[in-house]
Amino acid sequence: HRDPTEWLGLHPLDVLDQSGKLMMEFVALRDISPGEELLIDYGRDWEDALLTHQRARDRGSDGGDDGAFRHEIGVPADFFPRGWMNESLVYELAPLEDSLQPGELSPIRWAHNGQPVNDKSFRARLSPGTSARSLEYSNEVGATALYEQLIDTNALGQHEWFAYESRNITGEEWYAQRFQSDLWAFNAHFISPWNEAARIHFLRFLGQVGFDTLLDAIGTKFGLKHLTCWHPAFIGLNDCDNSVMHADIHSTGNKGFNILYPHVLVEGSKPELDIQARDANIVVAAKYEPDVAFVLGDDGYHRTSPVDYSEKGGIRLVVSNYCSEIDETNNEVMRYLYDSEHPAPFINQFDLPIKEFHWGNGHTLPKSKIK
Repeated sequence: HRDPTEWLGLHPLDVLDQSGKLMMEFVALRDISPGEELLIDYGRDWEDALLTHQRARDRGSDGGDDGAFRHEIGVPADFFPRGWMNESLVYELAPLEDSLQPGELSPIRWAHNGQPVNDKSFRARLSPGTSARSLEYSNEVGATALYEQLIDTNALGQHEWFAYESRNITGEEWYAQRFQSDLWAFNAHFISPWNEAARIHFLRFLGQVGFDTLLDAIGTKFGLKHLTCWHPAFIGLNDCDNSVMHADIHSTGNKGFNILYPHVLVEGSKPELDIQARDANIVVAAKYEPDVAFVLGDDGYHRTSPVDYSEKGGIRLVVSNYCSEIDETNNEVMRYLYDSEHPAPFINQFDLPIKEFHWGNGHTLPKSKIK
């Protein structure tokens, strides 16, 4: 049996979260005789309203459209704990801690009680300037200009894609794909490496901006042996009506992660990423921030929040990077996650034994200068 006074110290949102566990008890203050009728006292306000209605009716006024007596029955003053009365009933996220250092992970937390929203979703601070340098890299490889062209011309239909040679960097090939535009009612496009030269270039860039510190934090926190970054990409959009709640990573044994951070944001935008809480009925919207990454693990359900930047001529661009400890327990799951909805030019990276590691046992992302 739980002490009912415990509820009084909770935030009202935490009380509402106790679905199916909250009940009201009526306690008699004196003995009740057999057959005695139990009456409800609606309070003095109700009695005064009834008398006013009766007087109006005696004067020939029906007191309403049909003459019936209606009066809202509220709760007495001071019925609820005073600490509840000025609290918001809107689920909001706590800001990222100022003390968080580059590469450090922090659970996404509720503002009202400081508890994690779930055990699958994290934020991490990146090295200062990572977002700005990512925009420079996106410009360098031609991704930013291509996004503007693809969205302006609406050139691709759902799941349509094409591979192309980079106009800016000799020897690099990339591909562009429009993803789930009909089912998810948005115009998101992926731009990702198509050949080995482009893939290594992307990984070198991530190494250059200090992504290893985040990989170290992930590997250390989750007790992993090694990590491989197997799908770096840019994602861009400027319109979303009704995206679908989904998990990019699942069934990996808590060894897989999707890392997202922005390099182009639209000023004044409302929150852009919906996160599903531990209670699946609760969804909270989060904002992208420069130099801050979302890290979503197994069953980290999320979706793109409804936004429309078309009137402002804006576009949101983010870097997405899938990183996992790939081993004999999950390599086929990883292969499926990579191959199921996107072109898969590097499908052999899931063949055992794994040949490329980017964290663990002294391994890092490439750090050589980007040419």
